[in-house]
Amino acid sequence: MAARPSSGPRLTAAALALAPALAFGGAAATPPAPAEVVITAQHPPGEAPVIEIPPPEINAYGVDSLTDLLEALEPQTRSARSDLPPVVLIDGRIAGTGELDALPPEAILRVDVLPEKAALRYGLPDTQRVLNFVLRDHYQGLIAEAVDNLATEGGAAAGAADLSWVRVDHSAESALRFDYKDGAHLLESERGVLDTDSDLRTLVPATHEAKLAASFARPFLDLRPTLEASVDTKSSAALQGLAAGDDASGDPLLQQQTDTTTTHVASRVTGLAGSLRWSGAASYDGTFTRTVGGTGVDAAGALLLEHSDSNLAVESLSGYLGGPVATLPAGRVLMNVNITAELQGISASGAQSEAPPTASRLARRAETVQFNGNLPLTSREAGILPFLGDLGLRFNARLQEVSNFGLLPAWDLGLGWMPRPALHLYAGMARTDTAPTLQDLLAPAVVTPGVQLFDFATGETVYATEITGGEADLRRTDTRVATFGVYLGPFLGSTAFSAKFEQRRVFDAEGPLPAITPLVESAFPDRFLRDASGTLIELDDRPVNLALESQNDLKWGVSVSLPLAREASPDTDDHWHLWVSAYDTWTLRDTIDLARAVPELDLLGGAPLSVAGTSVASGQSRHVLDLRATLRYARFGARLRLRWRSATRVDGDSSDPASELYFSDLLTADLRVYANFAKGFSAGLGVTNLFDRRQAVVDAAGATPAGFQPGYVDPLGRVVTLSVRKVW
Repeated sequence: MAARPSSGPRLTAAALALAPALAFGGAAATPPAPAEVVITAQHPPGEAPVIEIPPPEINAYGVDSLTDLLEALEPQTRSARSDLPPVVLIDGRIAGTGELDALPPEAILRVDVLPEKAALRYGLPDTQRVLNFVLRDHYQGLIAEAVDNLATEGGAAAGAADLSWVRVDHSAESALRFDYKDGAHLLESERGVLDTDSDLRTLVPATHEAKLAASFARPFLDLRPTLEASVDTKSSAALQGLAAGDDASGDPLLQQQTDTTTTHVASRVTGLAGSLRWSGAASYDGTFTRTVGGTGVDAAGALLLEHSDSNLAVESLSGYLGGPVATLPAGRVLMNVNITAELQGISASGAQSEAPPTASRLARRAETVQFNGNLPLTSREAGILPFLGDLGLRFNARLQEVSNFGLLPAWDLGLGWMPRPALHLYAGMARTDTAPTLQDLLAPAVVTPGVQLFDFATGETVYATEITGGEADLRRTDTRVATFGVYLGPFLGSTAFSAKFEQRRVFDAEGPLPAITPLVESAFPDRFLRDASGTLIELDDRPVNLALESQNDLKWGVSVSLPLAREASPDTDDHWHLWVSAYDTWTLRDTIDLARAVPELDLLGGAPLSVAGTSVASGQSRHVLDLRATLRYARFGARLRLRWRSATRVDGDSSDPASELYFSDLLTADLRVYANFAKGFSAGLGVTNLFDRRQAVVDAAGATPAGFQPGYVDPLGRVVTLSVRKVW
């Protein structure tokens, strides 16, 4: 029997050791000099912000980077036109991912939320809002942060340490950042899962990550060039229990190690040609992944090993020109053209004990031309049919030539109407053809033994071998979407209401194999291997094309800003303020047609839904509610997020009513409290899954199947996070 591996954390102790040092630095350091407030890039010309967010409100969220701030502002940046995230600008230019991670909130003068049509100036369709981070004219800071995560049930301790340096001077920006994260594994036995070798199986693998990133932006003549680069290394180590061959004599331990290195380099230059904005960009992204693991034992009891390598490289050149191109009686016609050339290449190789090695390579070219525009039809301000308000037609068209898949067209038509200044209505239709990614086509096969799966065909929990990777025979996907949306706001300050109905039909939808049911097995019989007794022993879980996915949903909600006391003066924020948002996603239809002559799966009517990233299945909830609240007073604040999903059921074998499973509704809460002390020192305490709630799963007899034990449904449970941060 193999010895039980150590599960002790390494970085956690380091993070805790760093905390007193940061606190001491906070007590002794000289506070940063006040930033000179000189506004250099208020907002893109011709587009007034829908919402302006000043520094006190930015500070209220208690976040440590612009990436975190972007997530916190999500309720205020929703568009009624699509579910796409906002276009993100920094001082009026498109932001790089490295800048968002490196720039601290202290460098931001304010945040402008711009209307959808502002996206047309940046080579994008006007189906998403635009968020512009306006930098202070002068800022310099050295930021250190330590984070420690502890599950209250024990195990899977994790920590992180970040160090970054930022300088902003008259729109010239430099940033360097180093991140390190470390997490210990969590064993099945640590969550009460009892089996022969549960102390040698991981629910959560051990992980390590180190990332170094830099970004630079500096005006040159009338141009604004930027450069960013990063290197990111990640590793994970999982345990699959003991190998149990027929003639095994040593019971070796099965382990799987995955290492990934990602390299990113990107450059962009932007400028103005009269009233038009132009940009050219080049980027390179390389991802190398190696997986090594045991798959079993041979007749002599020796461990069988498998290793697979994949190397993906993506090189891209793009450019756009956009802005007002003509003037009609009702206003300016905004258009852009975006041209992109991309070269992708992937090589994959693999080898297994007692099997010949395999190797494959695939290269792809993709050339894309896209046109986006907005045509004003009526205008209250210009006096063109003013009784109709403001009415505009938007149009997008794309032609993409992809090697091995041919020409992939896409189009999108929409009508926007603003009958009153704060009331926006929108209707649109779109169709898009998409090719599968190179990873989905050619990622090397990875064989993982001992994966816990629930087999809805038999009602059993099994440990089976799972095959993941790419599938070379995938077809293009045809997506058709119809949308109707309404946005009301802002009113009463920054209060807003939005609602969006969307009907989506995806033909030849590409995705993972649905949860294991008799219908799924009848549609893809070659993906399942069972022994003589009918027990599932192997599942080929590589991507498939599904005949048709159909979804109808209504997403609606409101965000409110509530000052609870009048400010003493404009120069102080010593007052209470509350921000609240509540949104409901109401799923009206969710079905899957697997293949011809196979009945459809109704995910709202009892068909199981695979949960991404886990081996656990669930039912599709009709309602998912998301409520967020932020309360601030002076330098202190709290953020609460509540998420609730309605109860569901999953049908089992139609001949056995007792095989039905019932999934309870689930309410989870995440809380974070924080304090900004003097001299640039701050601290935060967060709790994820505050009430340690897990979804209860029972069968018709009231018993919980082995595959739905709490340890599988939510391995971590309640997690407490302590963070300390110092700005010099």
